[in-house]
Amino acid sequence: MNQTAHLKSRLAAVVKKQQVALAELGKLLASPGSSSNAIDEIQAVVARLNSQHQRIVQDLKLCDLEKPERYGAYNARSGQRPIREVVLDILDELGVPSSPGTLSECAAVWFGMLVPAGRFASLRRDEHSAYRRDSLARPAWLVPALNARGFRAIPRLVVSSVWEPERRLIGPRTLRVNHLKTVFALLRRLTVLNQTKASGSSDRLLELLRRYARSIPGATSTADEIDTDQIREAAQSELDAIESLDLGERKADVPELLKLPAYAQLWGRPAVIEGHTGSIRKAAGR
Repeated sequence: MNQTAHLKSRLAAVVKKQQVALAELGKLLASPGSSSNAIDEIQAVVARLNSQHQRIVQDLKLCDLEKPERYGAYNARSGQRPIREVVLDILDELGVPSSPGTLSECAAVWFGMLVPAGRFASLRRDEHSAYRRDSLARPAWLVPALNARGFRAIPRLVVSSVWEPERRLIGPRTLRVNHLKTVFALLRRLTVLNQTKASGSSDRLLELLRRYARSIPGATSTADEIDTDQIREAAQSELDAIESLDLGERKADVPELLKLPAYAQLWGRPAVIEGHTGSIRKAAGR
């Protein structure tokens, strides 16, 4: 299957998921008894799928521009996918702000691709420079998560620029919520791998899942075997206790974030450096 056919196949799958998610959202909105949490969850799914849809369409356009009959030969992009595209795919699947270490591990396990965690510093600089040149050049950017208090950038956490503002904010409980949601993403990926009988990849993913589940009370035991149902139940129990509180806190900060210039909404407010003569504001990237 060539790249164009592969992208069209991916797009068809995403469209199907969008239809299902939108139908579910419609049912929830029509039901007087549906909870706000259930509506928020399905809206998050719709947003994630919309992001995937948008980027696949953009890739299809690029494939068309790079056809051999237009330029005589494929350029470098026809080989391994750009790291930024792989990272955006992983972020969309995880659904939460993630560290370079997590993204590097997922790239290795999911795609067999080496993306050293140390590579993210230069990747972040490249993204920032490209954004400053033309903010409309790409449908999605790799940007830092923002601290919900003060909206300063958190460079060690990467997000997609097309995510809703509250998904890009980090509050007091967010890191724990994101850890639990990452475990659920690993469980979903494991289910897919098991269905395709990719045993080698499943083994590596199981080890990754084991490490992430260790900090969840009641998720693991001393036995060598991993009980995915036990992990899922333990993670869900903890998530139920803190997720709505965390989401409420982050949503409460969104109106203030949206008052900032478009640049600051994605890259954060300028850092403040305390000196002997007072505070000096240092604009990011300057």
